[in-house]
Amino acid sequence: NLATINHATGDTTGFYESNTNLWKGLKMGAILEKWGVPKENIMYSRVKNGPYPYVAGAADAEKYNRNLTELSEECNAFNTDYFLSIHSDAATDGSSTNLSLLIYNGYTIPAADDENMWEGSRSLEYQQTSRAMAETLWPILESNGIDVLSSTSPRIVGDLTFYYGYQNPSQNAKNAAGYLGVLRRNTCNGFLAEGYCHTYQPARHRALNPDYCGQEGLRYARGVAAWFGWDTEETGYMMGSVKDLHTIFSHTYYHPNTASHDKYLPVNNAVVTLYKGGVEVAKYTTDDEYNGVFVFENLQPGSDYTLEVEAPGYKTLSELNEEYGREAVNYTITAGETTY
Repeated sequence: NLATINHATGDTTGFYESNTNLWKGLKMGAILEKWGVPKENIMYSRVKNGPYPYVAGAADAEKYNRNLTELSEECNAFNTDYFLSIHSDAATDGSSTNLSLLIYNGYTIPAADDENMWEGSRSLEYQQTSRAMAETLWPILESNGIDVLSSTSPRIVGDLTFYYGYQNPSQNAKNAAGYLGVLRRNTCNGFLAEGYCHTYQPARHRALNPDYCGQEGLRYARGVAAWFGWDTEETGYMMGSVKDLHTIFSHTYYHPNTASHDKYLPVNNAVVTLYKGGVEVAKYTTDDEYNGVFVFENLQPGSDYTLEVEAPGYKTLSELNEEYGREAVNYTITAGETTY
């Protein structure tokens, strides 16, 4: 748990990585079902969060806080074709570091052959397949147009190299089969994903919005579809954020990258109305968690979408456009994509 503007440390309605990861995973599964994957073909390690605070030995202590070995055995028994462990990353709290990271079991630069791989380790084919899965996801994951990232250069690593510094089996003096427990005993192709750093405080405030997290889940689903070559979506999405461009904002729990749009005050309780060809399609009210995030789903493709924004104490977007002699922006919605 980490504090945000509205939530002190320990507030169970505040930021918990376990909450945000669950929102992403549930949305990912719902999207895959929408695209035709049978419900029984999708396994979740959990679908709820456990009681807080955690009390070891309590009757429900392990109901949602599950052992990694158990999860691996369950995944293997399910004959999983695509395994994903969903997380967010961490650096120094309050820093501007905000990066994605994808980790598979093995070496970042695998050995040329697997003849010298030690007993119990992963084959070169496993490492190559899992890395290729991650490489397919990377540009989709990074397509999030409202996040401020320190870098979008691919960070796709093997856990033995990333944590131990090994580039190949001959360097593995510990004879280790891997570093991360959730990957080490799991024989299914896949990887662990960290979409952003929750220690970058504006990202943490965005993560308090379940629809924002759901969009990350959508991007994970798109990564699965891209890997298997599925033709999926006939509709598109829109995600954005409402900011006050006249107010530079910071707070004890909100240190933004000052070279980015995150330095501007996110507008709480703004009503965003989406129009298509001048006809209202949907409304979205931003929350009061200092992120300004709005999301519209299941939109028909077209190039004639416009937005109106209203918020207490502000002129409307149309009033500002008129004042500054600007035309309303037309946004294009494309099937299978998110417009930002």
